[in-house]
Amino acid sequence: MVELLSAAKQAGHHCMVALIDSRQEASIALHRSLGFVESGRLREAGLKVGNWLDLVYMQRNLRDRGK
Repeated sequence: MVELLSAAKQAGHHCMVALIDSRQEASIALHRSLGFVESGRLREAGLKVGNWLDLVYMQRNLRDRGK
């Protein structure tokens, strides 16, 4: 993931966005540890094995502000 963030920054991308099943606490924690912040939620966005899933949007800016 660190290499992916670096490659995206070098390619000139402004930010990265992740959509994560809200029950995947380890994945959310990983993204937070890499500087992602929660930027929204979609309630009951998908149905899997009879259970509605919420999606957590997480975002990380790749550029310094003002650049």
